[in-house]
Amino acid sequence: MEETWIDYKRLFFFALLGSLAILLLLRLAGASEGWDIFRRAKMEFILLALAAECLRYLGVALHTQIIVGFLGQRIALLPTLAAMVAGSSVNRLLSAGGIGGMYVRYRYLEKNDLSLGSVSVLFFLQNIISALVLLGTFILGLLYLLSHRGLTLQEVLASGVIVVAVLGALGYLVRLYQEREKLEKILLSLYRKVSGFFGRLFRRRFFSEAGLKTTIRRLYQSIRVARNHPS
Repeated sequence: MEETWIDYKRLFFFALLGSLAILLLLRLAGASEGWDIFRRAKMEFILLALAAECLRYLGVALHTQIIVGFLGQRIALLPTLAAMVAGSSVNRLLSAGGIGGMYVRYRYLEKNDLSLGSVSVLFFLQNIISALVLLGTFILGLLYLLSHRGLTLQEVLASGVIVVAVLGALGYLVRLYQEREKLEKILLSLYRKVSGFFGRLFRRRFFSEAGLKTTIRRLYQSIRVARNHPS
């Protein structure tokens, strides 16, 4: 196993940068008002929120480890958990649509000998799982509001549009999955457009069509494994 090396100077620099960013945000938001809200909050709920957040990171690390196992690779749990926390920290510090955190996770997986295609499959499956969990949570919350609080017609219609849109997108993905040739054709067409743009921009190719076909094959293999072992 490769020996872990820690750059303490860089670690201290980023810790200092993060602390200054937090102080700046508190200054902009009003530190006294924020502290007053925190002081009036019940400690048990704060502890529950912290525990839930820790469990969320652990859950992401665990199902990342499992999906990577489907792809024929092995990664350790604790370093994966650290990579998930680091990626989320970058997202909190730099609001860029999650790109920063995704890059941190990609670099970690790349160092564990996962190809760009394997990482793409991993992110795709993670997004599908997240979409299903969030949709279930959204529907439960909507039913609670309907039965206990009541909603206006506009709120019901807006919520209905969200549910239908997500279900429609998932249904379309399932249909594409069942039509492998059509899926390959769409992805290859998209690849050629994206690859052509970045090829002209950076004058290099990041992925090959053969690699894309290998990625699609791994996608079907991993989903087949997941369906055979749903737990």
